[in-house]
Amino acid sequence: MASNTVNQGPNDSEPDRNAVSDYSSGRTSDSEVSPKSLPSVPRVWLHDFVGSPVLLQLVRYQLNRCLDTRKPCPHYVFSGSRGVGKKTLAQMIARELGTEFQMGDCRKLRTLKDFLHLLTNAGYGSVLLLSNVEALNSSSARFLEPAITDFSVDITLDEGDSTRTINMKLQPFTFVGTTERVKKVPAFLRTAATILEFGPVPPSEMANHICRHIKRFPHSMALTIVEECNPSPGEAVQIAQRLIDYGYAVANGRLSRTIIRQAMSDLGILKRSITMDSDCQTSRSVWRNLRGVAFEAYLAESLSKLGFGVRSTPTTGDHGVDLVATRGNFRLAIQAKGYAGSVGNDAVQQVYTGMKYYDCNACAVITNSSFTPQAYEIARKVNCSLVAENELSSFLRGEFDLQYTGAKQ
Repeated sequence: MASNTVNQGPNDSEPDRNAVSDYSSGRTSDSEVSPKSLPSVPRVWLHDFVGSPVLLQLVRYQLNRCLDTRKPCPHYVFSGSRGVGKKTLAQMIARELGTEFQMGDCRKLRTLKDFLHLLTNAGYGSVLLLSNVEALNSSSARFLEPAITDFSVDITLDEGDSTRTINMKLQPFTFVGTTERVKKVPAFLRTAATILEFGPVPPSEMANHICRHIKRFPHSMALTIVEECNPSPGEAVQIAQRLIDYGYAVANGRLSRTIIRQAMSDLGILKRSITMDSDCQTSRSVWRNLRGVAFEAYLAESLSKLGFGVRSTPTTGDHGVDLVATRGNFRLAIQAKGYAGSVGNDAVQQVYTGMKYYDCNACAVITNSSFTPQAYEIARKVNCSLVAENELSSFLRGEFDLQYTGAKQ
């Protein structure tokens, strides 16, 4: 059976976080677990993650909330090409929580018994990673759906006239699926899990990653290596070290762009074909599938980069406003709708009311989906800006005209 279990406890954490307790020790019985029995652990930082700052901010927020409530983390589906850190981030989540980590490949897990082995071994709060979830067949998907949504599985015993089915309760766990073809992911996972798109890592962030692991290495040279080799996060440091060794052996310790190209040829290092996106933070692949708090966090960070002061409103009693963005005398009340369907006129009415409560002079509803005709109609009457999927990239670059506000920026 193609599966692997890794126990990741406190000893695997950073030196300044070696007091992390065993997260799975909250297990009290096979049928019932009290969240209050979980120990408290330090805050999550995920120092070593290399990738989108938006993903890092979201996962860090959700893990810290999990620690506050002593409950397992939400389910995820990580989507992206090979080598962008999907498996690595899942392992980091388990390490940060001091819990168990299991993984399996859906292309090699052929029988329901294979899945049952993984599910029954999952302790309270543990992390179960299944790669290539787009390869799940219909019977496996039907078997996994209650396991992931309700933490239970139906097991059929005997055959023929004596066939009977028993329902087995599972320990609540965190499911992480990975895929390179998100459109092929089973429908129940799209509902049960937060889908996060892993875009290309910015070259500057990859160069920082190399410099963190190779002391006193010039950032400019690390950036040159990234530009020439376009490595994945998992192989960047190893490739950089091989190029450095080549420079010492062949060029008296020198390393230039010409020498790097010669080393790539001599050592058989191929440049990855994934294109780096210099404006990856406004890329549609980053924000299209964000939902709820994830979309709010993404907008907050993006607006901060545009020079706005941004603050979040309370989770409950927010009066229809999720974010308040301020720049000079311009105060914008925002309702963020990370959505799959069309946003209706209720959102417009709510943010317009909340605009007055928060002393703002403009309001907007921002979504990664679309709006209904009724929403556009009422928005024109109350001077509310609507930013839909087609305008979102322009808005994040600061190019969108807040045409309905009547306020001066």
